[in-house]
Amino acid sequence: MANISDVGIANIALGLLGVKPITSFGDDSKAAQLLTNQYEALRDATLEDREWSFAIKRYIFDSAVEASPVFGYTYAFNLPADVLRVVAMPISDDDNAPGIDSWVVEGRQILCNEDYIRVRAIIRVETVTDFSPSFVQAFAYRIAHQLCVPLTENIKHFAELEKEYDKRISEAAATNGMQGKSQVLRSTNLTRVR
Repeated sequence: MANISDVGIANIALGLLGVKPITSFGDDSKAAQLLTNQYEALRDATLEDREWSFAIKRYIFDSAVEASPVFGYTYAFNLPADVLRVVAMPISDDDNAPGIDSWVVEGRQILCNEDYIRVRAIIRVETVTDFSPSFVQAFAYRIAHQLCVPLTENIKHFAELEKEYDKRISEAAATNGMQGKSQVLRSTNLTRVR
């Protein structure tokens, strides 16, 4: 998004609360202090909530760490620092291929029984201009929800913001999911319907 900034997103959220906007996170106000403490964590949590196309990255891991897991799995792979959530581990380069049968994320590692893996993951995106408009709106509602009680003490508005966030995140996911084209599987057999 071209003309947006971290402070701009924060001010959208503050506007939803009827709170005076800030000029920077360094302002001497309760809102700025709360935003300084929570903005990045709320951004990352909002990124984790859905598979945003701007926050998906693909990795190939072909070398496991030297020490294998103590039990349960044969290999361990270190996750890059920017990975927030592993979405899928397909068995081939085909996006429609089934995933690896057994794997788990523990700490900052993927444990599995494969020595070569493909990973689709949600990553931390800090560049605000990379955010989609629907993400900005959902993120602003998340911030407003989180700051509602400390800034307004309005429990009713807190509940309304939670519902609105859920609605925005669902709408954003639907819009975001319309990007790209999936392969369509078609049966070679014709089925008759009466």
